[in-house]
Amino acid sequence: MASCGPQWVTETTALTRKSGGRSNTQASQGISRRQLGLRSGCRGGRLRVAGVAAAIEAARAGADVLVLERLGAGGGAAALSGGFIYLGGGTPLQALGFSDSVENMKAFMKAALGPGVDEAKIDVYCDGSVDHFNWLVDAGVVFDESFGGEPGWEPPHGEGLMFSGGENSAPFNALIPLPHEDIYPGRQRRPRASKPADTC
Repeated sequence: MASCGPQWVTETTALTRKSGGRSNTQASQGISRRQLGLRSGCRGGRLRVAGVAAAIEAARAGADVLVLERLGAGGGAAALSGGFIYLGGGTPLQALGFSDSVENMKAFMKAALGPGVDEAKIDVYCDGSVDHFNWLVDAGVVFDESFGGEPGWEPPHGEGLMFSGGENSAPFNALIPLPHEDIYPGRQRRPRASKPADTC
């Protein structure tokens, strides 16, 4: 979380600065902020997704931003994930032949998250999905314009559009217009077994 303040405050064992596309790391264990001469218009904590987003926005707003991280690399748990982000509602990946809408995305998210979900938050997330996608692209995230048709949560070859597999199960297969039936061309599909609604 970043907030306006006179100095950057963090628990730091390494100082990392992006410069000319290269990352330069200087060990700073035991060196105080004062010894490094660090002053900034914003302060924050660890270099994780929220911190990176705050740093990008602060820099875009004209602040002189210096990013500090105590570990060898930033990103936290997000850096260890497969990079799967659920975005939809009309992102430019529709060029791959899939149609999507904000309403489809809302229906899927509300069904996937189940009873008691905060529908207002889902509406805000889905309404801003295309803007979220564009913000990531403007920040340098590359979404490869290719489709990974095998079920999974991590793109094996960097595909920008993935099929998680859950879209084939009820009730999702009736809610969203994804390629449920065509992703395995020529492969015979077994009919889906139907269960009574009160069984697991």
